Amino acid sequence: MQNFLLKEFRETSIIFKEGSLGDTAYILKEGWVRISTRANGTKVVLAELSPVTIFGEMALLSREQVRTATAEAISHVKVIEIDKTKFDELMSQSPSIIVTILHAITQRLVDTTSRIHNKSY
Repeated sequence: MQNFLLKEFRETSIIFKEGSLGDTAYILKEGWVRISTRANGTKVVLAELSPVTIFGEMALLSREQVRTATAEAISHVKVIEIDKTKFDELMSQSPSIIVTILHAITQRLVDTTSRIHNKSY
């Protein structure tokens, strides 16, 4: 992980916003992050993450690269930032079956998130 950037966010900071273009993922080292989406005008919390976990990875794997949720720091947060260029380099070294499986899983998550947006509350 030495080639990746360490970033910090203050409590209530938006790390990324739903609908924005994404070209980074994050490994949560310290703090808490809330992942949420908006469905029919209502904020829906999908997860509250604690260390050590990865988030934002769909932007690296999805062909659309549009964020499907918002990530907000709910405490002081330290993350390792993984940019798409470095991620693609790592993926090019992986067996093609792994890449195919990851793309299939990502598409299922995109479809599930889309269903949340279309559900009435």
